[in-house]
This record gives sequence, C-alpha cells and structure tokens, in this order.
Amino acid sequence: IALWLERQGMLGTRNRILDIGCGIGRLEHALGAIAGRIVGIDISPRMIAIARRRCAGVANVEFRPTSGLDLGDFADQSFDGVLALDSFPYLVLAGVAERHFGEISRVLRPGGMAAILNYSYRASLDIDSRDINRLAHAFGMDVLVDGEMPFGSWDGTVFLIRLAGGT
Repeated sequence: IALWLERQGMLGTRNRILDIGCGIGRLEHALGAIAGRIVGIDISPRMIAIARRRCAGVANVEFRPTSGLDLGDFADQSFDGVLALDSFPYLVLAGVAERHFGEISRVLRPGGMAAILNYSYRASLDIDSRDINRLAHAFGMDVLVDGEMPFGSWDGTVFLIRLAGGT
C-alpha cells in the first residue's frame, strides 16, 4: 500500500497526511519515513493507545481520538493527502459518507489527493463507483482511480480522488 501511495504522488517528505480510521497505526509506521507528517485519527481510544505505542519512535506521526462524525478538529486546507483504509464502509453504514467527502474537500489543499481503500462492503463496485463519482464531483474533486484492485495480496478496491486546483 505504501509503495502504491508513493507511486500516485501522495507521499513526500513535505506532505502532510491525514489517516481516517488509523486503527493501531500500521500504516503510519510504514509511511513514517516517506511522508512529512502523518496524523492518524480513530474513534477507539484503545486503538489510539496501541498506535501511539507502536509508533513511539516515529517523530513525524501523531494520533488523535475522533468522534467519527466529521473532521472538525482540522483547519481548512491543512493536508496534502487523506487516507481511508477500510474506514469508509463504517461511514457509509453510519450515513456520514457524504459529510466526510465534504470534510475531505475542506481539509485538502488545492490539488491534494484522497485515497479510499474499500468504500463499502456492499459487494457492488458499480454502486460504489457511482457514489464515489457523484460525491467527488459534488465537492469539486476528480476521480483519478475508479475501483481498481492494484494489490496482488489483498483484494481491496481503490479509489483515488484529487481536489481541483494546485499544480
């Protein structure tokens, strides 16, 4: 996953990344050396505690608890990239996926990208693709990768979107 994100241009030593639903910090641990700053958020205080221990020696990683309702703790245009690895299915089930698309477009800098790995567990790529395209366009984003499965050892479906603007 880290290599794929790097190939997409999401990572770099100056990039500030938000990970929605960071869990126990596996991704942060893997990305720490190739991203500028990573902020992981999760609704589980226990997961946050484990993530903090796992990444204790990684200086550019921070973990924060969140309500899961929005990204209100973050300023407008404060991130170059947003990651959501297996977290959107829960946002879809909770009925807050659209709100999170709006929030992602708000916290991304112009030209910033968001990678959504597994949008839902509905088992319909067509429905997921329609949702992603509708929401992305509603919030000024373009879909760059539309439901691909680029990982040989994992069947995750990937959507990559970019906020308009930037270079």
